Amino acid sequence: MVYKAAHTKIKGVYYLFLLVVVFLLSCKKPSPVKIGTVNGATAVCLGEDSVVYTLNATEAVDYVLWTVPKEAEITSGQGTGTITVKFGRVPGNICAILYNDGEPVSESACLNVSFGVVGEWCRESNFGGGERSRAVAFAIGSKGYITTGYSKAGENGSSFFFNDLWEYDTETFAWRQRADFPDTPRIAAVSFVIGGKAYVGTGYKGTGGSFDNFLNDFWEYNSVDNKWTQKQNVPGTPRQYAFAFSIGNKGYIGSGQFGLGQDALNDFYEYNPVTDVWVQKNNIPLPLPRIAPAAFSIGNKGYVGLGQNPVTAVFLNDFYEYDPGTDTWVPKAAFPDAARYSAAVFASSTKGYVLGGFGNSTVYDDFWEYDPLANNWDSLPDMNRARGNSVGFTINDKIYFGIGNVSASEVLNDWWVYTLN
Repeated sequence: MVYKAAHTKIKGVYYLFLLVVVFLLSCKKPSPVKIGTVNGATAVCLGEDSVVYTLNATEAVDYVLWTVPKEAEITSGQGTGTITVKFGRVPGNICAILYNDGEPVSESACLNVSFGVVGEWCRESNFGGGERSRAVAFAIGSKGYITTGYSKAGENGSSFFFNDLWEYDTETFAWRQRADFPDTPRIAAVSFVIGGKAYVGTGYKGTGGSFDNFLNDFWEYNSVDNKWTQKQNVPGTPRQYAFAFSIGNKGYIGSGQFGLGQDALNDFYEYNPVTDVWVQKNNIPLPLPRIAPAAFSIGNKGYVGLGQNPVTAVFLNDFYEYDPGTDTWVPKAAFPDAARYSAAVFASSTKGYVLGGFGNSTVYDDFWEYDPLANNWDSLPDMNRARGNSVGFTINDKIYFGIGNVSASEVLNDWWVYTLN
């Protein structure tokens, strides 16, 4: 009887163990469903609409839950394997998770999306200061700046001249106003950057062509403390429509015009910000003096070309390289398209760029790249909005560009970015 009771007890424990095993097996989660990958554009324009993303899921499911970056919107397709997205001002991940019977059955699959499509123009915003032309622009670190210029306003077409300063944050795509340029509002000034500080000067104030309206004052801007400091005036004749660039720890200004209807200047000066001293250098060896040429620097060389002679009304397309070590100018490959003046100019660490401008009763929107090593020009995608007197800057292999004017009465406020690589 004792043996039978013990056997019965063991048998009961055995069946209880089997029940526990069955219960645990029934509670075991199923293996995750393989989700596959998210496919679609990895680079888009800020605010771009109708961008399609698909999930190449390997197994059938009830529902696909998509998530998108902040400010982006799924305009169609939520729950399916294909969605259409309208982006806002924040890049980030496009992600998908598979669901069956209201429960997630997969891990998340994501695709990171950034702003800026290589080789394409993307509209970013409007310039914070409104319609503006004949301004100056410069970049310090990851921020860009625009100051001075004019806008047409009023039924009589009167001009407003500016001395406000606007800062553009390339990470938040936002404009904010900074300390005003401290002297006379003006147009057709010049600027360059040395050692994290910007320098702005020359230009034209007011209307009527009075010689007193031409300027040669010169100012330093420190973006850290948001302050302007006056420096030694640009030597020689006061002027508008000059050119400027910096090479290493020196800045350079030349050309321009003194007096409406007067011939252009052809002098050239070097500025040392440490000593606050200007030194005259060799004139540019031009067939004609010019106003509003294209100028930029790459490495330890400067480049100047194009422009117009205001007396003969001849538009120019010649192009020169300046070597500060020898104070010499060398002719380079001429600009390959129509001669022009008041084009926008930019430079990366290895290439120079010329965009738009005016010439022969034509407003241009073409875009050109100059390679100093090969000494040749290549055509890039047109801007698709012709203009002159526009400005911009280059930050982290992106060209930021906008404003300017199409005619005396049509002044623009749009703002664009072009991704180089």
